[in-house]
Amino acid sequence: MDRRSDKHGQRVDEALEAEVAAELRSGQRSRAEEWREPEPEGDDQRARYPRGGPPPGIGEDLDRDEVEMRSELARHLDRHAFPADRAALDRALTAHHAPDPLINAVRDRLPANRWFHNVDEAVHAMR
Repeated sequence: MDRRSDKHGQRVDEALEAEVAAELRSGQRSRAEEWREPEPEGDDQRARYPRGGPPPGIGEDLDRDEVEMRSELARHLDRHAFPADRAALDRALTAHHAPDPLINAVRDRLPANRWFHNVDEAVHAMR
């Protein structure tokens, strides 16, 4: 959905956006009225990730090895490979010249009688 203004052209919209970009990136207050600012976390609320977020790609349910496996699978499979079972993923990886350890992991660790709709489902099934 395009959220640009109907009153201005694209060039004017981009110019207006550029005017406020520095304020938004600065980390300073961006509102004139203090009551419009979002409230900070309370003393009884702990930040979910104390340093601004989890490491890149790491979710609550995947460790680093699984994230690397997911990245390798995504690198060698296109989105048209899904939905697929183990045999179809094996054929797709072979056709895309994936490394042998990745192909062997799919052959050895994925269940044969199950369909996967995306890379995440395949990685979770390899656990």
